[in-house]
Formats: sequence, structure tokens, C-alpha cells
Amino acid sequence: MQQTYKHLFEHFPAESKIWLYLADRELTATEANEIQARLDEFIAKWATHGKELIADAKVVGNRFIIVVSDDQKVKASGCSIDSSVRVIKELGEQYGVNFFNRLNVLVQQGEELKIAPYHELTAYSGWEYYNPVINDLGDWRENWIQKIP
Repeated sequence: MQQTYKHLFEHFPAESKIWLYLADRELTATEANEIQARLDEFIAKWATHGKELIADAKVVGNRFIIVVSDDQKVKASGCSIDSSVRVIKELGEQYGVNFFNRLNVLVQQGEELKIAPYHELTAYSGWEYYNPVINDLGDWRENWIQKIP
């Protein structure tokens, strides 16, 4: 999965707002495609105070939903952010997936991927993890995958 995300959101500036949602299980290809279609529908209509947001959303690696918004052009408001969270919650309910457990992270060693409790990361010394504490798109591009010491 490491190499498959670098090309995403390339037309968005580094300062763009980003939201990361980790699924508590791997999505099937069918689920990922259906979720992507629903995200595409949502993003096409996503607006704040009547202004269309410059945004995108992708299912990445059948594990993550990533939503990006260019806040330099139109800043997402509380209501618009709430609407995106509502869509993610609905998708989770529909597919039996929890996208909101912030205590878990995805760890990887080679091709092996595993959900691990954040407080147990030291047990995976030498593995990599997908950093859930990302501030913006630039941070995601540079710091999403971290080595566990």
C-alpha cells in the first residue's frame, strides 16, 4: 500500500485540510468500490454556506477513507465537516465497519498489515505504522508512514 497513495491529491496544495478514517477491518474490493462511488457522490455536492468545496475523497488500500479539502479557496465550516462525518458514519453502519476507533493504528511489516492498539506500538518495533496524527496534506505526504523504533 505504501507506493499506491503517492499520486493521490496531487492537484491540492500542501496546506489542504485532511481527514483520515481507518477501517477496523480490510474492505473487500466490492465494498471499497461501492464506498468510493458514495464518496464521489458526496464530494460532488459538498458545500459550505452555499459555496462548493474544492475537495476529494478516496478509499486507500481497502483500509482508509481519506478526505481532502482545499481550505485556501473555500474553508470547510462546522456544518460541512459534520455532513462529511455523517456520511462516513452511514458508510460504517451500512458495511459493518468502524471508521472512528482512534485508539487503533495500522501497522505493516513487508506485506503483512495488522490493526494494533496505539498504546501497543512498541511491541511492533521495526515495523511501520500509518500515522493517524496528520495536520494537513503536506504532512500526510511526508509523514503518513512512520518507522516504529
